[in-house]
Amino acid sequence: MTRQSRTYSGLLRTYYSGAAMRVVSRFVARKWGVNLKDLLWEVDAAQRMSVDELQAYRDRKFVALANYCYDHVPYYRELFGKLGLSPRTFRGLEDLSSIPPLTKETLRRRYNDLLSDELDLLKPVSGSTGGTTGEPVIILMDRWTAFVHDACHVRGLAWSGYKMGFPTLVLAGVSVGVEKNRLRDRLNRRVSRMHLFRALELDPSNSVTLAGVCRKKGIRYGMGYSSSWFIFCEYLEKAGERLPLQAVYPTAELVHEHWAEKIKQVTGADTMDYYGCGEINALGYRPAAGLPHCIPEDHAAIEVLDDNGRISPTGTGEFVITDLNNKALPLIRYCNGDAGYIGDPDTNTGLPFRRILRLDGRVNDFFYRTDGLRVSGTLAALLFNRTRLPVERFQLCQDKIGEITLRHTPAACLTQENKDLLTRILRSVLGDDTKVLFEETTDFPLAPSGKRRFAICRVSPPPRRLQLGQSHTD
Repeated sequence: MTRQSRTYSGLLRTYYSGAAMRVVSRFVARKWGVNLKDLLWEVDAAQRMSVDELQAYRDRKFVALANYCYDHVPYYRELFGKLGLSPRTFRGLEDLSSIPPLTKETLRRRYNDLLSDELDLLKPVSGSTGGTTGEPVIILMDRWTAFVHDACHVRGLAWSGYKMGFPTLVLAGVSVGVEKNRLRDRLNRRVSRMHLFRALELDPSNSVTLAGVCRKKGIRYGMGYSSSWFIFCEYLEKAGERLPLQAVYPTAELVHEHWAEKIKQVTGADTMDYYGCGEINALGYRPAAGLPHCIPEDHAAIEVLDDNGRISPTGTGEFVITDLNNKALPLIRYCNGDAGYIGDPDTNTGLPFRRILRLDGRVNDFFYRTDGLRVSGTLAALLFNRTRLPVERFQLCQDKIGEITLRHTPAACLTQENKDLLTRILRSVLGDDTKVLFEETTDFPLAPSGKRRFAICRVSPPPRRLQLGQSHTD
């Protein structure tokens, strides 16, 4: 057996068990024309390339993508024409420097022109960005790219020891009739042994019950929203409970140091947070606790835009990301709103990828229910990530217990039916008597960090249950 076939078999076993893998492979090939074995082999082999081999591999992928965009994507055909560029002459990622960044405003304004004219052939899967910028966007992704993202995700988690197929507790979502309980999702959770609990429904009582269920099921890992894991562990600690785990993999928010400490105290596990965005997933994974995120550069290129407008492969600044695979909605030099510090590869990790030495993500406020219990600030993003309502920009603001205001752009055109749905979601989480207000505005000021906050709570932590409509300072 060759070295490549051994590594391929390793990822194959990680991704699905034998019998299930054969069934899934045949189904995927017949349904979408994707050779899953070849895909997994390619993804697994990339992490073992030398830096030079990886660069050559990425150069080939970018040149192929650029030529596809010129032939099949109206926006890029027009852009290349205006700039006098011919992708036929491109040599590799060095030619990225001739292409201007793609902003979220441009993505919205030219959305239809950014779509491939071969969508029927590509059979894309649709999704939505996480909404963690307060600016949700609908994303289309060809099937090959969707499976590459999934495979890179599994591979990235495996760097720190995660083994797919072992029982995992996932704290995510909200069950108010807006989440589709699709058959393929249920089957995927069954095969991967993911046990989902709706994160925004956590309270002291059901947290203790959930911990008991997890112990009986032999849960080994945790995943889900960072703040929800902190809340969960806080409830368990106050109840004198412990839930031993091997590792917790939080996402969607930065992990505060005291959150990580609380999770460690209750579970005995390190927090191995990972990074991605709805537009381009699987962008950063820690090979071990305390080490920086490694970027899966075989499928995405991250550059940084500094304060002087210069774009470089390393350094500090706003992230500029290129998905090297997606043909359905190609994103070349896309500004996703995140920022940080990108550094060179570390040979000690055994990986050829550059690293995210610092990630300047968004920090969410907690919201408060009418009974004074805390709720994860990811509630704000879930509103539009799950409902996909037509909103360009939004903020969820709480100034009093029992009252919350949804600020949104006038262009949203929310109908009364839309507002009733959003009200139902918010009340199901914050309390049935919560007063929900809607405010149209174009004023979304930047925080001192230079980012827009989408979850804002000005209520001080209540020491006791407050009356509806009462602020802590009343």
